[in-house]
Amino acid sequence: MKSLIVVAGHATNTYKKLVEVELLEKLKVLRDKFDILYISHKPIGELVYDYIDYGIYDKKNTLVTEPEYKPNLWFGNDNFGIVSSTFYRNVTHVAIFRMMSIANNFATHMKYEKIHYVEYDLDLDNVFIFNDVDNELKENDSVVFINNENNWLFGCYFAYNIKKYNFLDDFDESTFLSYLKLSDNNFTERTLEKLFFDGKKVKKLSMQENFKSRGQKVKSLTDESTLQWCVPYYDEDNDKLMFLVNLDKKSDFFIKIIVNDKKIVTFDIKDNHLNQFFLKELGLKDDIEKIEVFCNGKKDYLIDFNNLNKEEFIKYNRKVIK
Repeated sequence: MKSLIVVAGHATNTYKKLVEVELLEKLKVLRDKFDILYISHKPIGELVYDYIDYGIYDKKNTLVTEPEYKPNLWFGNDNFGIVSSTFYRNVTHVAIFRMMSIANNFATHMKYEKIHYVEYDLDLDNVFIFNDVDNELKENDSVVFINNENNWLFGCYFAYNIKKYNFLDDFDESTFLSYLKLSDNNFTERTLEKLFFDGKKVKKLSMQENFKSRGQKVKSLTDESTLQWCVPYYDEDNDKLMFLVNLDKKSDFFIKIIVNDKKIVTFDIKDNHLNQFFLKELGLKDDIEKIEVFCNGKKDYLIDFNNLNKEEFIKYNRKVIK
């Protein structure tokens, strides 16, 4: 029987739609050995119809906003550092695993035995790697790719034998959120490692050898109109909430922060300050109830401590004592 390739889509703009179609176009040569399921939180457009065997539209797209469940990133140098859960504004952990569970149950119902799960922005120069991986599944429970530089799982493509992984049979958001706590930093890749590796026969292949050497890479779809390191944090030295901006794109940025609907703090940063960071005070921790952030005139995000536990926020967004 054929194996099933599951393409997880996210066509929120024209460019992403073209990226999806480009991937599906390349997968056409595999249709004699693989069927293709396209699943997305966005309605399935006519552009993909001719490239797939099945399509699933899942309207529910849960975004995680609670700091305790968001990835914790570190920024700093030898003298200064912060941890931040605000780096990722909204996190798609739950939505990703929900799509995986739906695809897994569909494949089980349709009597498939093996799933190849790929993200829509996987750029393939050699699609026949799917054949190699499928053969590896004859002797292994799953096949994953590992980044040799940091030993992290490469989340854009992995494959597994369905009967070996029953944690995807029944999806429950609260249960999955507990899965996140299995890792020390709340990254989906680390959670997948725990769920996929423990007690299983896993073939680990090098991401660099199997992707970069074959010209395969992941497209960067970063929004050039925003900065990720544009975040508030707590400094216990002065009991204040501070704001950090790091220019990681060679562009001009004007950042405006409105505190409690009254106080305005701004950063006017030019592109010649690439890879430099800037700090400003927002105010005393106990005085701040709301932080609204705009980047180049566009609203980036809102933190409202009337709806968010401030102490939890501080726990995951704070200065690191050096």
